[in-house]
Amino acid sequence: MNRYSLVIIALSIAMALMSAWRSDWNSLLVAAMGIVIVGAPIMMTGDPNKGYDKHLMGIAIIPLVLFIILFVADSLFHIQYYDGMSLAVDSMAIMAFGMMIAVFLNARTSISLPRRWVILFAYVFVCSIAVIFTFSTFIWMASQGYPLYNGDFKNGQSNDLVNSILMLPGAVTAISAIIYSIVFNMYLKRVDSLELTRLTSGDAL
Repeated sequence: MNRYSLVIIALSIAMALMSAWRSDWNSLLVAAMGIVIVGAPIMMTGDPNKGYDKHLMGIAIIPLVLFIILFVADSLFHIQYYDGMSLAVDSMAIMAFGMMIAVFLNARTSISLPRRWVILFAYVFVCSIAVIFTFSTFIWMASQGYPLYNGDFKNGQSNDLVNSILMLPGAVTAISAIIYSIVFNMYLKRVDSLELTRLTSGDAL
């Protein structure tokens, strides 16, 4: 198997196990997404070495490693802003996977997306996933007994805390994705456009 794909799948499995242990369904979704998206070229072509450009897969490896480091650090030291940091790391992973989806569409359909459109597609993709994150957060808050509806707030009780928690996934994801889009665009300018936007054999083990 392409060694980059193998590393991403292994890291995604580790991320999935950590997320499931902590009931972090948002990060679990990201990990599952990584396994499916990276495995898609192999399943569709039947070539175990088929994968994406190594620059894209290199980008995808970074947030997976960061998540594992962040998870371990929080388990040991209880990081105060872990939730926000975790969402920012998840956003980077989703953007990388979104670019891979765009490349996969390039390779398997008549669609032809240049580099900037690949990044734009990834940005829209990560923002759409943020909606799922918000819905997941709402379900979690409901299960924990948070007041969520107007009728739940009585005697002048403030809903600022509830609103801030519900807004966190969308706000962190949108802001992080803008930063990642700029950084990825600058980085991928150095990559041959044709190599970037098609499936390659990569580096086999």
